[in-house]
Amino acid sequence: MRPSISGGLRVPESKYPTSRLPTAVKKMTSMPADQVGLGDRGRIARGRKADIVVFDAATIKDAATFDNPHRYPAGVVHVLVNSVPVVQNGSHTGARPGRMLRKA
Repeated sequence: MRPSISGGLRVPESKYPTSRLPTAVKKMTSMPADQVGLGDRGRIARGRKADIVVFDAATIKDAATFDNPHRYPAGVVHVLVNSVPVVQNGSHTGARPGRMLRKA
């Protein structure tokens, strides 16, 4: 994520306890997918596209800066895009299975 867009990923646990994590995930997944009409995205279920991020909530942190906006965030363990591993054990695989999504 670019710092100008994300504003940083790490939030103090005392301010936002993990009980709010499901709400945060919804706001970044199914809610925007529904708003733009991407019915096959945003939820993990049979017949839907598998775009999944596995992260460590205790260590996730945006590493990008305005001078170096293309640094990967810390704490991201695995990323699958269209069911293809893009990040495995914290390292980029070189795969680029993503594509431009258009409103249905």
